[in-house]
Amino acid sequence: MSKADDGMVAIKLDMEQAYDSMCWKTLHKMLGILGFPKQFMDLVMECIMEPRYAISINGGISNWIEGKSGFHQGCPLSPFLFIICSQLLSNGFFSEGQDHGIRIAPNTQRISHLLYAEDVLLFSDAKVKSIKKVKNILVDYCAWTGLSLNTQKSALIFNKSVNIRRRKKIVRLLEIKQVEEMEYLGTKFALRKLKKTDFKGLLDHEDT
Repeated sequence: MSKADDGMVAIKLDMEQAYDSMCWKTLHKMLGILGFPKQFMDLVMECIMEPRYAISINGGISNWIEGKSGFHQGCPLSPFLFIICSQLLSNGFFSEGQDHGIRIAPNTQRISHLLYAEDVLLFSDAKVKSIKKVKNILVDYCAWTGLSLNTQKSALIFNKSVNIRRRKKIVRLLEIKQVEEMEYLGTKFALRKLKKTDFKGLLDHEDT
């Protein structure tokens, strides 16, 4: 992690039942904002809206349950639709200005977040003022999409230059636990120096 004077923090987010909770109205609006033709939008919405489910209980079938939101997991279309809606999170950070996030090298663009479908990793300086902005962005994002943040499964990690007092303030503000190491898409983030064994999963994947 960066060694900036103010200290940095990386925040891994876990969304509760992300695919099941995404709002259909949000998708329809985002498709329009991104300039998709109306006919295409209508076809997409017909594929996902108004599904019905029944539950098998002790050999009997329950009454039909009508779906009100969400994308079907396992459907090849769902990850792409989820990413389109996730653009709202990128828009939220963009609207806060280009000074938010971290630089990995001098004179480069700041990186505020990484998105891979429902897997989200945020980067910020460890100032309380900046973290309040991050929290406001997340609150708006959840309100727009219908998603809910699972604070129990989310985690954050500070670099060593953040003092204990400021760490406690940020943990209380976000209500997310602090950890010494965490993984994002198989890549480990840790305060300690990483060893070869930390990359075992990635190396095994390359060998297959």
